Amino acid sequence: MAKRKRRKPKKRDNHLKRTVQYELSALALLALAIISIAKLGAVGNATVLFFRFWMGEWYMLSLIGLVILSVYLMWKRSIPFFFHIKLVGSYFIISAILLFESCHSFSFAHK
Repeated sequence: MAKRKRRKPKKRDNHLKRTVQYELSALALLALAIISIAKLGAVGNATVLFFRFWMGEWYMLSLIGLVILSVYLMWKRSIPFFFHIKLVGSYFIISAILLFESCHSFSFAHK
């Protein structure tokens, strides 16, 4: 008796699904960032307050970072490596500015 040929399972096109996933997440981040920059509604104010808690008066840097991240996701369709040496250096510079700003603002509060 002859062997029956087994059908191989078809590989679904994951490329389209992955592309749509990156595009939608990038559009959601971009919409959130634009709504927050314009301080529209409760979502915009809540996001601004969240980033203001972590960044102080420099909260706009994180919103601009969200815009850059969303453009990167749309352009490259991959998650960036956040610990690249240049990015780590920029993290140190931003944290130094934030530390200096908080020390500077609290020194005026004590006088």
